[in-house]
Amino acid sequence: MSQDASASQGVAPESAPDTGHPEIDAAVGRLEGLEQLPVGQHHDELTRVHEVLDRALNPEAAGSGGLSDRAATARNSTSHPNRSS
Repeated sequence: MSQDASASQGVAPESAPDTGHPEIDAAVGRLEGLEQLPVGQHHDELTRVHEVLDRALNPEAAGSGGLSDRAATARNSTSHPNRSS
């Protein structure tokens, strides 16, 4: 049964599994209460969760400007495979 079907039938969706990473588990856990917040607060809450996940999953990017810098570097290196770094 999909989450949409579960919600429409009054069945609570399953909780996210424990990842073993407290920061990630806490961030994902915040998503479970998202539907209780006013829609106007969803963006801010999702932004906070994204920031926590980004720091936890990309620690080397945390001080460098984040994923956009890494994505640009990856694009440049793949678009010029013979270019030496």
